[in-house]
Amino acid sequence: MDFDERITLSQLVMKNRASKMSSRSGGPYKEAASLLLSLLRNTGKGKSLKTLAFGRSQRTPVSKSSYATVCKTLEHKKLIDEILSYSPKTNKKLLKNLILGGDDGVKDIGLAYVLLFELLFGKFQRIRGGGVSE
Repeated sequence: MDFDERITLSQLVMKNRASKMSSRSGGPYKEAASLLLSLLRNTGKGKSLKTLAFGRSQRTPVSKSSYATVCKTLEHKKLIDEILSYSPKTNKKLLKNLILGGDDGVKDIGLAYVLLFELLFGKFQRIRGGGVSE
């Protein structure tokens, strides 16, 4: 295999990875956010997080990393809620209302909790990913 063939093979591998990444819906946090949202809104009707994630009624079970992210987010939910209930002296508005509330607020509260967890308590304390934002 000469140099030109290796470049072509490398490009094919990168294209394959890119097509797999684009077939996922919305990056590494979207799946965790929808799972957390279904748990917070109680659409599972008393089902546990594990059942919602991996139960037989699921057409495609969620990834283990998404499940772990939701578990860690739920562990820190009380502290995240305390942070969101903070009211700066200068503004007198709750941080929760500034971030989550109002007409121009966040539409996906599950995603907001997951992203706040990643920023505050995550391993890298930053949002992973990249590319085009939806």
